Amino acid sequence: MQSLTARARTQADVRRTLFWLLAAMLVIPPAVSIGSYVAAVALSGPISNNPIRVMVRVIVGPHASDSWGPMIQALTFAQHHGAGLYDEVFFRLHQKFQYPPTSLLGLEALQHFVPVTSSALNRLNAVIFAVNALGCALLLSQVVGRDSTRSQGSSARLPVLALSFVLAYTFWPTLYGLYLGQIQIWIDALFTSAVLLWIKGHRLGSGILTGIACTIKPQLGLLLLWALLWGERDFLLGLAGSLAGIGLVSILRYGLANHLNYLDVLSYISHHGESFHANQSVNGLMNRLLFLGNNLDWDPALFAPYNPVVYGTTLASALVFTGFPFGIAIRARKSRAGVMDLCIATLCFTLASPIAWEHHYGVTLPMYVIAFGLAVSRTFTVRRTTLLAALSISFVLVGANLQVLDIFSPGALNVLQTPMLLGALPLLFVLLTMASSLRPPRTSGHDRACPESATLEGHAHALSRLGTS
Repeated sequence: MQSLTARARTQADVRRTLFWLLAAMLVIPPAVSIGSYVAAVALSGPISNNPIRVMVRVIVGPHASDSWGPMIQALTFAQHHGAGLYDEVFFRLHQKFQYPPTSLLGLEALQHFVPVTSSALNRLNAVIFAVNALGCALLLSQVVGRDSTRSQGSSARLPVLALSFVLAYTFWPTLYGLYLGQIQIWIDALFTSAVLLWIKGHRLGSGILTGIACTIKPQLGLLLLWALLWGERDFLLGLAGSLAGIGLVSILRYGLANHLNYLDVLSYISHHGESFHANQSVNGLMNRLLFLGNNLDWDPALFAPYNPVVYGTTLASALVFTGFPFGIAIRARKSRAGVMDLCIATLCFTLASPIAWEHHYGVTLPMYVIAFGLAVSRTFTVRRTTLLAALSISFVLVGANLQVLDIFSPGALNVLQTPMLLGALPLLFVLLTMASSLRPPRTSGHDRACPESATLEGHAHALSRLGTS
């Protein structure tokens, strides 16, 4: 009886700590974004966005059509002309339609129900955004676990889960993606749902959702090799099956030539990249450092000029980031991949891309939710204060709009214009620290594992013995 009481008290302490932590996460990034904007105005520096206006327009509209404009134009061309999609739209008209032909299937399917316009797609985006926010709340619920006493019911967890839901509406990458009218919101929701299914033991379903995301963001297709190296049969089957099925439909609909020509687009992007400060990648950092292309003003038609140093650095960093999760899979093959390994791979593949816009970091939100929840409720080889400090610094760098750093654009200190890339590194450190402790054991005879939420619940039994390390 005393142990149950002690555990209930510890669970209450975890909820209380998480509540105030999430409250700070909710308030600090927007406050930093507004402070950064005010500082940029006071210093007469370059201004990219008014964060207050972005927050207001996310609620009341209208939203922009960053993805929808090029996608609708590409869909119209594909339906009326067929072949030559990228030669016309990307190379001749200089429209930055950088998605594979498979990304158009969803829009074409929607045409049977509603007119595919930017306003209609933004209304759909708002719904998908809310689904992603709900998914983050459910993730935290799975990670923290339930009270064994159930004396207070689910109502005791409700304030914490409510805060984790609202978090998506103040986290700059997700907030800005919604404001821009970005299909990245779909990828965010698919990834959050895939992580949730993974934790609950439905790895086939997790793979299917990930495969759908790959049809929009092809670099996530590297998860095929990742799953193969880990021996994650169910996830691999779901990923390959959905990707192959959608790919086949797309080839039949838009033609094989358009899919092969998409490789030319990927090659062009990898050789050039973007210098614009919103490109939070190694490629963007190098282009700005060498003063190539337009740093402060978005050009909807032009990319950065080719430079062998930038291309070589981009390629080398991509090999490092992509090789990292593959190396982990090879070294830890006696265990099964855990949810943190999935997060590590997705983060590394995002960082490896030559173009990683601010809104592309929206996939990190469920990673932060899981990591903060685990840091508060579990013990690891690294002290809790160290983990929380690293996560907090990372969350501010990734989750806020630090446009005041654009004052450094004329000099070598413009490397500071890449706060999200720099902020992702502490997050990667925390994910790596937690991953080895949370990997489920590999069972013999079959590939199917118990839900990872059960493993996380098992860790919760140690809560009553936790110190305050």
